[in-house]
Amino acid sequence: MSFVLPSAYAAGSTALPSPEELPANTVAVVSEVPLDLGRITQAELQRALVEVAAAAGRDSVPGPGDNGYRGLKDEAFGQRLDFIWIEGQAAMMGIDVSPRRVARELALIKNQSFESGAEYQRYLKEAHFTQRDVRERVRVQLLTTRIQNRVERRGGGGLAGFKAFKQFVDAYAERWRARTVCTPEYVTDRCSNGPPPG
Repeated sequence: MSFVLPSAYAAGSTALPSPEELPANTVAVVSEVPLDLGRITQAELQRALVEVAAAAGRDSVPGPGDNGYRGLKDEAFGQRLDFIWIEGQAAMMGIDVSPRRVARELALIKNQSFESGAEYQRYLKEAHFTQRDVRERVRVQLLTTRIQNRVERRGGGGLAGFKAFKQFVDAYAERWRARTVCTPEYVTDRCSNGPPPG
């Protein structure tokens, strides 16, 4: 299946399509990141919803009209946006993490958190995670740490670095919100076409 956006939008462009221009299976698009990274499809959101429901101790995802669905959907959507925004911010800052570094960190986490390979596999099954999901989470965590360390270091370290990071976070949210457009049924205050944050 190919994915085509209006000619006004291209990866790396600041122009955003209108919500009505998004393809039927797309929930949101974030500009200024590679197109394969900068969109959330309904299938990706559904996978995230299953994972969030499992983390909340639910055996299944409630239906759209059921109690708790909206909160789980918003959490899953926010999580997918976080991954895109962090990847985009890291790219803007020239920060990357090699697959080898991700593999080493994952091995360390598995060693510290699980007594056996079988226990780790049980965890994956219960959380509805694939190996790819886990590697993505480890990568995003490593990128987040590197972003924070760089901002704090450039801010002078210590309390000054902490203040610099707080200012960075405030600007970060607004910067990436302005680059995000969502379909009407998924719009939140994290979308440029949504209500103001707060």
